[in-house]
Amino acid sequence: MTAAIIRRPAPAEYAAYYEGYVSLVEAGADVVETLRRQLGDTLALLRGLDEAHGDSRYAPGKWSIKEVVGHVIDAERVFAYRALAFARGETQPQPGYDQDDYLNRANFGARTLRDLADELAHVRASTLDLFRHLDPDAWARRGVANENEVSVRALAYIIAGHETHHTRIIRTRYLTNEEGATQVNDNEEQSSKDFNNAEQTTEPPTSPSEKLEGDQTPPGTLTPGAQNPESTEIKKEVNPNSE
Repeated sequence: MTAAIIRRPAPAEYAAYYEGYVSLVEAGADVVETLRRQLGDTLALLRGLDEAHGDSRYAPGKWSIKEVVGHVIDAERVFAYRALAFARGETQPQPGYDQDDYLNRANFGARTLRDLADELAHVRASTLDLFRHLDPDAWARRGVANENEVSVRALAYIIAGHETHHTRIIRTRYLTNEEGATQVNDNEEQSSKDFNNAEQTTEPPTSPSEKLEGDQTPPGTLTPGAQNPESTEIKKEVNPNSE
């Protein structure tokens, strides 16, 4: 039962390499409402595509659209679990995960794009149920994940920014034709009327071991002395420079 608007976390609440994702969430916005509205826009985009688009890659060796969606689902599950654990007072450090290892064992290409879109909807519904019922103390709690301290509030922002980053990548790298127009079905415009459009296209830095998604780095560059998310200590969980 979150009554108050959950504002942007302070920089001390998350590792520097996540700034690219956090900054993709509109300033002053309620992150829980952002997560709700964002889902509608993403589902409209995915469900507006033909199944043939699911296997497209914007360059050799890059993830397919299905793999990008699968990665977003995996990352949300991991970050939402961390939020749950820390909100409940967990003191044990949570391990990082390698986005590429997860992707290589997932076989997302064998599934349909619609099926993946449906799974994303189910996962987001669960995430929203978790966040909607946190009290102020729970939002402020912190824990260690992938060798970095992070707050519950920051994890919500990372989930939202991570999805925005990837949907933006899909629009700008996978769905543009020679004229630069977006090849998306009319269904998208129709179904996204009631939802806010996810924005921004930069790619966040990668963490040592925590790659922030395939080949997309959210906006924001590492400041001098900041840890590189794709460096050596953290796992490549979400690599802003990935797909």
